[in-house]
Formats: sequence, C-alpha cells, structure tokens
Amino acid sequence: MMRRIIACALLAMLASTTQADTLQDVLSKLAAKPMVRADFTQEKTAPGLRKPLLSTGTLVFSHTQGVLLSMQTPASSELVMSDTTIVQRTSGKATRLRLGGSPYAAVASVFSHLASGDAARL
Repeated sequence: MMRRIIACALLAMLASTTQADTLQDVLSKLAAKPMVRADFTQEKTAPGLRKPLLSTGTLVFSHTQGVLLSMQTPASSELVMSDTTIVQRTSGKATRLRLGGSPYAAVASVFSHLASGDAARL
C-alpha cells in the first residue's frame, strides 16, 4: 500500500513537469506552493487479470496538513498522512495509526520532505 502511495505521489508531482526538469526543479515547484492538487489514473496489471485494473482519484499535498490520497474508482477510500498519524477510511470505517516509532514514520517524512522541497533529506 505504501509503495503505491509513494509511486502515485511522485507521478502526480511529475505530471506537471517537462522532461528537462530536474528533481530539484520539481521540488522547487512544490515548495513554492502551500498546496498542490493532482488528479490521477493508475493502471495495474496482474497475471490473473484479463484487463488492467484502473484506479482514479485525487492527491493533495499540503505543507501544513500532510497528504490526502482519495481514490474514487474502483472503490472509494481515503488515506490521510501527516507527520504523526496515518488514517485510512474505507467503507465508512476509519483506521488510525500513530506513527511514533512505526516504520511508516519514514514514509510520512518522505512526503513532508517532498512538499517542502528538501532534496537533501530525501
């Protein structure tokens, strides 16, 4: 799940860039805006599936609030990630994970560093 979130986030951020943009160019663009929103479409293939599985949704990066990953299709779900907590909402149920010493704390910090434009800490 976390790998998918990181991949979606990076792809959404890079979607508004050109091939000539460097990582620092992308990070500078992110750091210049307090909030960045992107719509995404994700295509997954698996050996047992005849057709690729398509997911669509919205990704929001906020310097002060964290990251929101909202999936609209094929099923509605949300993942909210801050520096201290991850909340996943699916089918009306919410699961909260306090990061503290969790291995997911490192993942949350990656998003914070991306949004702040801090390439040295990635």
